[in-house]
Amino acid sequence: MVLNVDATEHEVGNSVNASFHVPDVCRVPPIGVAGIDVLKSTRPVSSHRTANAYELLYLRSGETTWKIECQRFNIVGGDLLLVPPGVRHRGEEDVLRPCTYLWMSVNPATEEPSPIFTNNELDRIASALQEAGIKTCRTVPVFTQLFDQLLEHLKNSDKEDVLIQFSIKALLAQLIVAATQSLTSCQGPSERPLVEAAREFMEDTIIQGHSISMKELAKRLDLSVNGFQRAFKAEAGQTPADYLARLRCASAQEKLATTTTPVTTIAMDLGFSSSQYMATCFKKYIGMTPSAYRKRHAD
Repeated sequence: MVLNVDATEHEVGNSVNASFHVPDVCRVPPIGVAGIDVLKSTRPVSSHRTANAYELLYLRSGETTWKIECQRFNIVGGDLLLVPPGVRHRGEEDVLRPCTYLWMSVNPATEEPSPIFTNNELDRIASALQEAGIKTCRTVPVFTQLFDQLLEHLKNSDKEDVLIQFSIKALLAQLIVAATQSLTSCQGPSERPLVEAAREFMEDTIIQGHSISMKELAKRLDLSVNGFQRAFKAEAGQTPADYLARLRCASAQEKLATTTTPVTTIAMDLGFSSSQYMATCFKKYIGMTPSAYRKRHAD
């Protein structure tokens, strides 16, 4: 049997987004649909809901913001987000920002027999999800390893290998267990001391309209450049350069929405090398041009 993984790509500008769907032959009840998306640019995600299943979303890298009912959830690499059945949610500005993430629907109450979980285990999963409600948390350490293995298997779409199918089923089952453990053990938002310290320097730089190198940031934090970049990505789920670009875009969003300052002036004030570069970053992380954003948020 050929493993028919639905792998699709679409190009936006110079960036290519890719999706890898788990095929039906590999589904493991209580999991319904599932897959991994690799976004190099924004992707439209308008308001939607899943009627009878929870949605689990795990960010492997990057950063994005979800609007869930009246709440705003900013999640970064290493975070897990749970959305209960029937709850409407969408990406902020109706887009997901560049990130790599796992998505799956989970219905512990399904009547479809599970080849892996017992009824007691399904009840335990259902109880944990119901108790958690709308929740975001950091994942247990094994989650990243399981995700990487699943992505590698999903990319092997041309092999007639029953063992790959079995491995995908096993990984999905382990991911559900790891997600349940993460949700039940999470006591609140995790501390990110390095990110917070670096953010202070970055924000000062943005306010002053200056640029700052990774070497200078690392020096201010008494770290080597490689050590700083490695530790920062472990805490923030993205590189310091990506994080800084997102901060600049966030500051640009505020100025575009609340002032009539010309785009070129905003770009220079925030330390972008040019208005063209600001437009490129803005399109990548916000999903539209600065002018379009200003028009959308005009009073």
